[in-house]
Amino acid sequence: MHALHLYACSFIKHRQLIFDVVDDATSKSTTLQLGPVHKDARSPLLGESQPWDVDWLNTYPSIAHHDGKYKLWYNVKVDCGQEKLYCPSTAYPWPANQSHQVGTSLTATAYAESPDGIAWTTPALGEVPWGVDNSTANNLVVSSGTADNNRGVYLDVLEANASRRFKMFGSFDDALHNGSLIGTMMSADGVRWHSYTPVDEMNVTGDTANQIVFDEALGRYLALSRQWCTASACGNTTRGHRREYRAVSRSAAFDGGWARATECANGSTHDEFYSMSPWRLPQWRPGLFLGVASFYNDTAPNVTGEVRCELMRSADHGASWARVGAPHAELIPLGELGAFDDHTCYAAPPIVDPVDEDVTRLYYAGGNGPHSGARADAIGLATATTDAWAGRRATANGAIVATQPLPLSAPLTTARSACLRVLAQSSATAGAPAPHLRASAFAADAPSSRAAARWTAEKPQSPPLDQLPPQQQLPPQQLPPQQLEPKLEPLATTRHARSGTPLWVAHAPMGAHSDHRARRGARWVELRAEPTAHLSGPVQLYLELSQGVAVYAIEACEQHGGGDQLA
Repeated sequence: MHALHLYACSFIKHRQLIFDVVDDATSKSTTLQLGPVHKDARSPLLGESQPWDVDWLNTYPSIAHHDGKYKLWYNVKVDCGQEKLYCPSTAYPWPANQSHQVGTSLTATAYAESPDGIAWTTPALGEVPWGVDNSTANNLVVSSGTADNNRGVYLDVLEANASRRFKMFGSFDDALHNGSLIGTMMSADGVRWHSYTPVDEMNVTGDTANQIVFDEALGRYLALSRQWCTASACGNTTRGHRREYRAVSRSAAFDGGWARATECANGSTHDEFYSMSPWRLPQWRPGLFLGVASFYNDTAPNVTGEVRCELMRSADHGASWARVGAPHAELIPLGELGAFDDHTCYAAPPIVDPVDEDVTRLYYAGGNGPHSGARADAIGLATATTDAWAGRRATANGAIVATQPLPLSAPLTTARSACLRVLAQSSATAGAPAPHLRASAFAADAPSSRAAARWTAEKPQSPPLDQLPPQQQLPPQQLPPQQLEPKLEPLATTRHARSGTPLWVAHAPMGAHSDHRARRGARWVELRAEPTAHLSGPVQLYLELSQGVAVYAIEACEQHGGGDQLA
């Protein structure tokens, strides 16, 4: 296992995702690039295979790794009733008039488990009766009556009470719960659920994916659900009728009540926001959340509708969300025509691989038919390099990615070398100069820091580029390739920090590497150098990239840390 957390943050606070902290006004010759996501060829991993899997209908999966195994929750229609448009599924192997049908559409939440996240079993749990004989020999864990099949499950790793470790949130049958339509439950193991608590005070429709996440910085739970909007209820319908809403718990207690939900995300007419699965990692800055959102496109010629998974970001504790990249930029691409996922995509909140923390797993439900039509749904898997979700790629030699001012977790001092880890990827073509990057650190309040932090090709001990005679001040892309060869020595400087000279500069090549992470497209690179001055305030970083290099994230590391030693 490659440990990402061996490094004390003695340089900058938190792991910073480049697309979250980039300074667009100063960055030059870069373009936003979504990181590579690879679909596992073994997908689909699980499908509608049991008698009670009458129709998954989006299924809205949730995933966790707990007690040495992967645990998966998904939602099913266990009886079609009179519904004929979607139900039964096209993959349902039993006749539609099978004797188990009782004439009413019924739903439940099901459970599966796996030792490796690939081979899944659906154990007989003895929890929920099903069929005309009320047999409990099935993998159903919660019966939700006639409610929509949309409950999400959250593993709360900070919960001290083991009996409340798993949280469920979503729609339930009001006839079963004294008129409550939206509620929560808790569980110690994700199988045996207890303590139904109504949360109708959120005032959400909740007829799509419903997810819970704990915000450690706020000390509150966040709930994401859906509300249907009309011109009279929500005003502007050009944002679509389906809107995402966020509710915040009134206290740190999960069952302590909720504030009324407010709109936090939307799409547009014929490109509607359908659902979202949020997540965050503890190494990110407070308030930052990412989400895999499903957008429903019902425009011609595909009037029956495709549902695509896209990446979204919130910088304010989930209060507002925006797409990362252009609309319709797929995070998990739909499959080719005829694939199990050629029409729809609904993702679970991603999880970091428990064996290799450099890998994040994205489990999702794919459908092989249109949104408004019969289809079979199944669970697929895609993987990505952890935190290589989106970054900036150099479109020309000498590109610059500048950050906003970043807080330090400890002073930058000349007493010891400083180290920065950069999550980077190279797509340089054959015959091009060896790809490389250079990082420079400036005092954020230095008056001329931006002017001095340009890409330079100087040798160590040479003057900064802005001090050369005018005839020598060539743009970096016009310099001969050999002058852009990486120099691993820190560039020396004699100018004071407030004059705009970088306090810290280091180079690293981006050549071939045998590490298995490189084959997935992005890897961590370490850059080390001796600071030239003391700094205790915010720092601004400039990452200078050769053509084809993309950067996704940065974090501090200690001199004794591990990682890729590229010097």
